[in-house]
Amino acid sequence: MRWALAHVARAGDFLHLLHCVPHAGTLHGVEPGLYSPPGAEADEDGEAAAAAAMVERRFGGMLAAAGVPYDLHAVVATANASGRAAAVAAAAASLGAALVILAEHPKARLAAWAHGSVTREVARAARTPTLVLKGEF
Repeated sequence: MRWALAHVARAGDFLHLLHCVPHAGTLHGVEPGLYSPPGAEADEDGEAAAAAAMVERRFGGMLAAAGVPYDLHAVVATANASGRAAAVAAAAASLGAALVILAEHPKARLAAWAHGSVTREVARAARTPTLVLKGEF
């Protein structure tokens, strides 16, 4: 985020911070449409609230100190990389984003090899320009 603020953000920009949360069914190990146990939607809402709080704790102070207005978004997606990538690409399009910035985390490389990379899928699927930052953020 610091790099993006220093090198990409311009005066007047508005940031949309996006975090994917798993669909209620995938929280319980079931793909959406097959079965959602009772109360699964409440679990999904809890995941979305926890994600928004985490993003706020991690980046809110930095953005406020830089004077950059922002909004938090939690999108619901399947647990697989292509489902999460499609959700990110759709959100970017609906928000009218000029740029999507993704962080590729080294700890996710093994998971990406096994299950696919959300970062790679977004870069392929999004019609919005995409910037991938490598390293811990």
